[in-house]
Amino acid sequence: FFSESVALRNIQNLTGFSQGTNYGHVVDSKRGFIPHVYNSIPVNADSPNGPYKYNIDMPLPSSGYILVKTHCSGHCIDYGTDECTLSDYVNPLINVREYMIGCASGTKWEYGREVEVHHNPYKSKKAVILARHPAMVISARFLNEVEGRPNPLQQKWGREGILEWCATYDDRQGSKRLMNFYVEEAKAMVKDDGVLCHAEIYRIVNFYNQAYKLMKFMGDPLLVTRFEDYDLDFDNTLNSMAGFLELRLKESRRADVPYQRYGDPDLFTTEEVTKMLKFFNIFAIKETKALFADYS
Repeated sequence: FFSESVALRNIQNLTGFSQGTNYGHVVDSKRGFIPHVYNSIPVNADSPNGPYKYNIDMPLPSSGYILVKTHCSGHCIDYGTDECTLSDYVNPLINVREYMIGCASGTKWEYGREVEVHHNPYKSKKAVILARHPAMVISARFLNEVEGRPNPLQQKWGREGILEWCATYDDRQGSKRLMNFYVEEAKAMVKDDGVLCHAEIYRIVNFYNQAYKLMKFMGDPLLVTRFEDYDLDFDNTLNSMAGFLELRLKESRRADVPYQRYGDPDLFTTEEVTKMLKFFNIFAIKETKALFADYS
Protein backbone atom coordinates (compact mmCIF):
# COMPACT_ATOMS: atom_id res chain seq x y z
CA PHE A 1 0.00 0.00 0.00
CA PHE A 2 0.80 3.72 -0.16
CA SER A 3 3.19 3.34 -3.05
CA GLU A 4 3.70 5.40 -6.19
CA SER A 5 4.74 4.83 -9.79
CA VAL A 6 8.41 5.64 -9.15
CA ALA A 7 8.70 2.82 -6.59
CA LEU A 8 6.74 0.30 -8.63
CA ARG A 9 8.62 0.88 -11.87
CA ASN A 10 12.00 0.65 -10.16
CA ILE A 11 11.09 -2.61 -8.45
CA GLN A 12 9.66 -3.99 -11.69
CA ASN A 13 12.75 -3.06 -13.70
CA LEU A 14 15.15 -4.53 -11.16
CA THR A 15 13.27 -7.75 -10.38
CA GLY A 16 11.65 -8.51 -13.73
CA PHE A 17 8.25 -8.97 -12.08
CA SER A 18 5.06 -6.95 -12.37
CA GLN A 19 3.79 -5.27 -9.24
CA GLY A 20 0.19 -4.26 -8.46
CA THR A 21 -2.18 -1.31 -8.67
CA ASN A 22 -5.62 -0.37 -7.44
CA TYR A 23 -6.19 1.49 -10.71
CA GLY A 24 -6.51 -1.27 -13.27
CA HIS A 25 -7.81 0.97 -16.04
CA VAL A 26 -4.18 1.97 -16.71
CA VAL A 27 -1.37 -0.54 -17.27
CA ASP A 28 2.38 -0.14 -17.57
CA SER A 29 4.08 -1.77 -20.56
CA LYS A 30 7.18 -1.74 -22.76
CA ARG A 31 5.46 1.05 -24.66
CA GLY A 32 4.73 3.15 -21.56
CA PHE A 33 1.43 3.67 -19.78
CA ILE A 34 -1.66 2.51 -21.67
CA PRO A 35 -5.14 3.52 -20.41
CA HIS A 36 -8.49 2.01 -21.29
CA VAL A 37 -7.31 -0.85 -23.52
CA TYR A 38 -6.59 -4.06 -21.58
CA ASN A 39 -9.06 -5.79 -19.29
CA SER A 40 -7.74 -5.58 -15.73
CA ILE A 41 -6.01 -8.73 -14.46
CA PRO A 42 -6.43 -9.40 -10.71
CA VAL A 43 -3.26 -10.14 -8.75
CA ASN A 44 -5.24 -12.84 -6.91
CA ALA A 45 -7.84 -14.91 -8.71
CA ASP A 46 -10.09 -14.85 -5.64
CA SER A 47 -10.11 -11.05 -5.56
CA PRO A 48 -11.67 -9.82 -8.84
CA ASN A 49 -11.99 -6.26 -7.49
CA GLY A 50 -8.26 -5.82 -7.19
CA PRO A 51 -5.51 -5.15 -6.76
CA TYR A 52 -4.56 -5.61 -10.43
CA LYS A 53 -1.44 -6.48 -12.36
CA TYR A 54 0.48 -3.27 -13.05
CA ASN A 55 2.72 -4.27 -15.98
CA ILE A 56 1.07 -6.11 -18.84
CA ASP A 57 4.37 -7.45 -20.23
CA MET A 58 5.89 -8.87 -17.03
CA PRO A 59 4.91 -11.97 -15.02
CA LEU A 60 3.79 -11.73 -11.41
CA PRO A 61 6.27 -13.02 -8.82
CA SER A 62 5.70 -16.56 -7.54
CA SER A 63 6.94 -15.69 -4.04
CA GLY A 64 7.45 -12.64 -1.84
CA TYR A 65 5.11 -9.67 -1.63
CA ILE A 66 3.60 -7.49 -4.34
CA LEU A 67 3.84 -3.72 -4.06
CA VAL A 68 0.45 -2.13 -4.76
CA LYS A 69 -0.09 1.41 -5.96
CA THR A 70 -2.82 3.28 -4.09
CA HIS A 71 -3.56 6.93 -3.52
CA CYS A 72 -5.92 6.11 -0.63
CA SER A 73 -8.18 9.17 -0.29
CA GLY A 74 -8.57 12.65 1.14
CA HIS A 75 -6.49 14.47 -1.46
CA CYS A 76 -8.91 15.47 -4.23
CA ILE A 77 -9.19 19.17 -5.10
CA ASP A 78 -12.61 20.75 -4.62
CA TYR A 79 -13.63 22.65 -7.75
CA GLY A 80 -17.22 23.00 -6.57
CA THR A 81 -18.43 19.99 -8.59
CA ASP A 82 -19.68 16.52 -7.64
CA GLU A 83 -16.27 15.09 -8.59
CA CYS A 84 -14.87 16.20 -5.23
CA THR A 85 -17.08 17.40 -2.40
CA LEU A 86 -16.16 18.38 1.16
CA SER A 87 -17.07 14.92 2.47
CA ASP A 88 -14.81 13.26 -0.13
CA TYR A 89 -11.67 14.74 1.41
CA VAL A 90 -12.64 15.69 4.97
CA ASN A 91 -14.15 12.35 6.01
CA PRO A 92 -11.07 10.25 5.12
CA LEU A 93 -8.79 12.80 6.77
CA ILE A 94 -10.59 12.64 10.11
CA ASN A 95 -11.94 9.07 10.07
CA VAL A 96 -9.41 6.23 9.80
CA ARG A 97 -12.03 3.73 8.65
CA GLU A 98 -12.99 5.96 5.72
CA TYR A 99 -9.32 6.38 4.89
CA MET A 100 -8.78 2.60 4.98
CA ILE A 101 -11.70 2.06 2.60
CA GLY A 102 -10.11 4.58 0.24
CA CYS A 103 -6.81 2.68 0.33
CA ALA A 104 -8.62 -0.44 -0.88
CA SER A 105 -10.67 1.33 -3.56
CA GLY A 106 -9.88 1.85 -7.20
CA THR A 107 -10.95 1.12 -10.76
CA LYS A 108 -10.89 -1.67 -13.28
CA TRP A 109 -11.26 -1.73 -17.04
CA GLU A 110 -13.61 -4.46 -18.17
CA TYR A 111 -15.20 -4.94 -21.58
CA GLY A 112 -14.80 -1.33 -22.61
CA ARG A 113 -15.97 0.22 -19.33
CA GLU A 114 -14.20 1.79 -16.35
CA VAL A 115 -15.75 0.49 -13.14
CA GLU A 116 -15.21 1.60 -9.54
CA VAL A 117 -14.21 -1.28 -7.26
CA HIS A 118 -13.42 -2.01 -3.61
CA HIS A 119 -11.43 -4.94 -2.26
CA ASN A 120 -10.64 -6.34 1.18
CA PRO A 121 -8.06 -4.08 2.91
CA TYR A 122 -7.24 -6.77 5.46
CA LYS A 123 -5.44 -8.78 2.77
CA SER A 124 -2.63 -6.24 3.01
CA LYS A 125 0.35 -7.70 4.89
CA LYS A 126 2.95 -4.93 4.70
CA ALA A 127 3.05 -1.23 3.84
CA VAL A 128 5.44 1.13 2.09
CA ILE A 129 5.02 4.88 2.56
CA LEU A 130 6.76 7.33 0.24
CA ALA A 131 7.40 10.80 1.61
CA ARG A 132 8.79 14.04 0.23
CA HIS A 133 8.99 17.69 1.16
CA PRO A 134 5.49 19.25 1.35
CA ALA A 135 6.62 22.10 -0.93
CA MET A 136 7.64 19.49 -3.52
CA VAL A 137 4.24 17.81 -3.20
CA ILE A 138 2.49 21.14 -3.77
CA SER A 139 4.61 22.04 -6.79
CA ALA A 140 4.04 18.56 -8.25
CA ARG A 141 0.29 18.94 -7.75
CA PHE A 142 0.44 22.33 -9.47
CA LEU A 143 2.30 20.89 -12.45
CA ASN A 144 -0.11 17.96 -12.61
CA GLU A 145 -3.11 20.26 -12.56
CA VAL A 146 -1.64 22.53 -15.24
CA GLU A 147 -0.91 19.54 -17.45
CA GLY A 148 -4.11 17.67 -16.68
CA ARG A 149 -7.00 20.05 -17.22
CA PRO A 150 -7.53 23.09 -19.48
CA ASN A 151 -6.97 26.28 -17.52
CA PRO A 152 -5.36 29.70 -18.03
CA LEU A 153 -2.31 28.69 -15.97
CA GLN A 154 -1.03 26.45 -18.76
CA GLN A 155 1.03 29.40 -19.94
CA LYS A 156 2.42 30.04 -16.45
CA TRP A 157 4.71 27.20 -15.38
CA GLY A 158 6.92 29.08 -12.94
CA ARG A 159 6.59 31.02 -9.71
CA GLU A 160 3.93 33.36 -11.10
CA GLY A 161 1.77 30.37 -12.00
CA ILE A 162 2.03 28.53 -8.69
CA LEU A 163 1.34 31.66 -6.65
CA GLU A 164 -1.80 32.29 -8.70
CA TRP A 165 -2.77 28.62 -8.39
CA CYS A 166 -2.37 28.65 -4.58
CA ALA A 167 -4.34 31.89 -4.27
CA THR A 168 -7.19 30.50 -6.39
CA TYR A 169 -7.10 27.17 -4.53
CA ASP A 170 -7.32 28.81 -1.10
CA ASP A 171 -10.06 31.21 -2.22
CA ARG A 172 -12.41 28.43 -3.32
CA GLN A 173 -15.52 27.86 -1.24
CA GLY A 174 -14.38 24.34 -0.34
CA SER A 175 -11.12 25.67 1.11
CA LYS A 176 -13.00 28.28 3.12
CA ARG A 177 -15.30 25.60 4.53
CA LEU A 178 -12.27 23.43 5.28
CA MET A 179 -11.02 26.13 7.67
CA ASN A 180 -13.85 25.15 10.02
CA PHE A 181 -11.72 22.08 10.80
CA TYR A 182 -8.61 24.14 11.61
CA VAL A 183 -7.50 24.82 15.16
CA GLU A 184 -7.29 28.50 16.14
CA GLU A 185 -3.51 28.65 15.73
CA ALA A 186 -3.80 27.45 12.14
CA LYS A 187 -6.61 29.91 11.36
CA ALA A 188 -4.45 32.73 12.69
CA MET A 189 -1.54 31.68 10.48
CA VAL A 190 -3.76 31.77 7.41
CA LYS A 191 -5.17 35.17 8.33
CA ASP A 192 -2.03 36.88 9.66
CA ASP A 193 0.89 35.12 7.95
CA GLY A 194 -0.66 34.34 4.57
CA VAL A 195 0.35 30.65 4.46
CA LEU A 196 0.34 29.62 0.80
CA CYS A 197 -1.75 26.65 -0.29
CA HIS A 198 -2.93 26.00 3.28
CA ALA A 199 -5.81 23.80 2.06
CA GLU A 200 -3.33 21.55 0.27
CA ILE A 201 -0.98 21.42 3.27
CA TYR A 202 -3.93 20.36 5.45
CA ARG A 203 -4.56 17.47 3.05
CA ILE A 204 -0.90 16.43 2.97
CA VAL A 205 -0.30 16.38 6.72
CA ASN A 206 -3.54 14.59 7.53
CA PHE A 207 -2.94 12.07 4.75
CA TYR A 208 0.26 10.99 6.52
CA ASN A 209 -1.39 11.18 9.95
CA GLN A 210 -4.04 8.77 8.76
CA ALA A 211 -1.48 6.48 7.15
CA TYR A 212 0.34 6.09 10.47
CA LYS A 213 -2.90 5.63 12.41
CA LEU A 214 -4.03 2.97 9.94
CA MET A 215 -0.74 1.10 10.15
CA LYS A 216 -0.96 1.15 13.95
CA PHE A 217 -4.46 -0.31 13.72
CA MET A 218 -3.49 -2.93 11.12
CA GLY A 219 -0.24 -3.87 12.87
CA ASP A 220 1.51 -4.45 9.54
CA PRO A 221 5.29 -4.03 9.09
CA LEU A 222 6.06 -0.62 7.61
CA LEU A 223 8.87 0.67 5.39
CA VAL A 224 9.25 4.43 4.93
CA THR A 225 11.15 5.75 1.90
CA ARG A 226 11.76 9.32 0.81
CA PHE A 227 11.70 10.34 -2.84
CA GLU A 228 15.15 11.88 -2.59
CA ASP A 229 16.58 8.54 -1.39
CA TYR A 230 16.55 7.42 -5.03
CA ASP A 231 18.99 10.24 -5.81
CA LEU A 232 21.11 10.08 -2.69
CA ASP A 233 21.49 6.32 -2.19
CA PHE A 234 19.85 4.47 -5.04
CA ASP A 235 21.35 1.00 -4.46
CA ASN A 236 20.59 0.81 -0.75
CA THR A 237 17.10 2.24 -1.27
CA LEU A 238 16.20 -0.43 -3.82
CA ASN A 239 17.92 -3.21 -1.90
CA SER A 240 16.02 -2.21 1.23
CA MET A 241 12.68 -2.18 -0.58
CA ALA A 242 13.34 -5.47 -2.38
CA GLY A 243 14.38 -7.08 0.90
CA PHE A 244 11.24 -5.78 2.61
CA LEU A 245 9.13 -7.30 -0.19
CA GLU A 246 11.20 -10.50 -0.14
CA LEU A 247 11.92 -10.13 -3.84
CA ARG A 248 15.28 -10.92 -5.43
CA LEU A 249 16.91 -8.34 -7.66
CA LYS A 250 18.13 -9.56 -11.05
CA GLU A 251 21.87 -10.26 -11.36
CA SER A 252 21.89 -8.51 -14.74
CA ARG A 253 19.87 -5.54 -13.59
CA ARG A 254 20.64 -2.08 -14.88
CA ALA A 255 23.16 -0.26 -12.71
CA ASP A 256 20.93 2.78 -12.41
CA VAL A 257 17.28 3.61 -12.83
CA PRO A 258 17.11 7.40 -12.66
CA TYR A 259 14.66 9.01 -10.30
CA GLN A 260 13.00 11.80 -12.22
CA ARG A 261 12.25 14.71 -9.89
CA TYR A 262 8.68 15.88 -10.31
CA GLY A 263 8.14 19.23 -8.67
CA ASP A 264 10.30 22.28 -8.10
CA PRO A 265 11.07 23.41 -4.53
CA ASP A 266 12.53 26.70 -5.80
CA LEU A 267 9.08 27.96 -6.77
CA PHE A 268 8.71 29.15 -3.16
CA THR A 269 10.94 31.41 -1.08
CA THR A 270 12.60 30.18 2.12
CA GLU A 271 10.23 32.33 4.19
CA GLU A 272 7.17 30.88 2.43
CA VAL A 273 8.39 27.32 2.97
CA THR A 274 9.12 28.01 6.65
CA LYS A 275 5.53 29.18 7.15
CA MET A 276 4.21 26.12 5.30
CA LEU A 277 6.18 23.75 7.54
CA LYS A 278 5.09 25.58 10.69
CA PHE A 279 1.45 25.25 9.56
CA PHE A 280 2.08 21.58 8.72
CA ASN A 281 3.43 20.85 12.21
CA ILE A 282 0.35 22.32 13.90
CA PHE A 283 -1.64 19.33 12.65
CA ALA A 284 1.08 16.65 12.51
CA ILE A 285 0.94 13.76 14.97
CA LYS A 286 4.16 12.52 16.58
CA GLU A 287 5.02 10.03 13.83
CA THR A 288 4.36 12.49 11.02
CA LYS A 289 6.47 15.16 12.71
CA ALA A 290 9.34 12.69 13.04
CA LEU A 291 9.08 11.68 9.36
CA PHE A 292 9.17 15.28 8.14
CA ALA A 293 11.62 16.65 10.74
CA ASP A 294 14.50 16.57 8.22
CA TYR A 295 12.64 19.04 6.01
CA SER A 296 12.25 21.66 8.73
